[in-house]
Amino acid sequence: MSEEQDQNKTKKKKTKAPPPPCPSSIATAYVLVRGVVLGILGVNPEDVTVGLLQPTYIAEAPALSAKCTIPLGKKNGCGIVELGSLEPTKLWDAIQSALNRLVGRCGNINMACSTMTKLEALERYGPSIFNASHKKLKDTDEVLVASLPGLMQCIPPAVPALSVPKIIVEVGNHTQSVLTSTAKKAEVVIKFHVEAAEEIAELAAVSEEAFDKDEAILTKSIRLPEGQTLHEEQEQIKAAAAAEAAAKKQKEEEAAAAAAAAA
Repeated sequence: MSEEQDQNKTKKKKTKAPPPPCPSSIATAYVLVRGVVLGILGVNPEDVTVGLLQPTYIAEAPALSAKCTIPLGKKNGCGIVELGSLEPTKLWDAIQSALNRLVGRCGNINMACSTMTKLEALERYGPSIFNASHKKLKDTDEVLVASLPGLMQCIPPAVPALSVPKIIVEVGNHTQSVLTSTAKKAEVVIKFHVEAAEEIAELAAVSEEAFDKDEAILTKSIRLPEGQTLHEEQEQIKAAAAAEAAAKKQKEEEAAAAAAAAA
């Protein structure tokens, strides 16, 4: 390679544009989606490490879309709602219903945001606020922590918008939202997009004063009514199956007793 070619190659490397920043509406949606999935399934945020946010908004621009993976252990998951017997369409419908309900209120809710070092955030809120992308951060690096009371406290990918018109869960094929439940792996991959005018989004206020840790969400409990509905359906199916099994056993025992008496 000539000296001139080597210089041209160096120039190309230096002029490579950085990826665009995460849209504020995606940041808001991320906090909501993360809280909704865990709240519906009854998962303690401290029991999972959420995957990094996949910025599909870059490849799919101008669409405001993103994807994230929430690992949940094995088979039935680590929450109250059991993934092994859960129909994916019921989960997506429940998530969409909860998002529709919460987004309807979101314009009236100020998402609290506070800046601090990674170490301060860890000591105050615990590891549940992080995702896989934050592992490489130094303890002294500054992070932004967002809070929606009763739903989620986490580090968003950007300063969130105060409201979004609508968040749509994308389903239909393997590149969109996927529910996995096997003996070796249980996870929810959630793909979503936001219907919003990014250029007019009003941002949440960011304070240096930290808000309190929300202990109420750090439990293995269902925190949204849509999750309670799924859980009750599963319990009814279990009860019906148990009653059927008991009736079958009783019938077999009665038949065996009658056969013994006739012998």
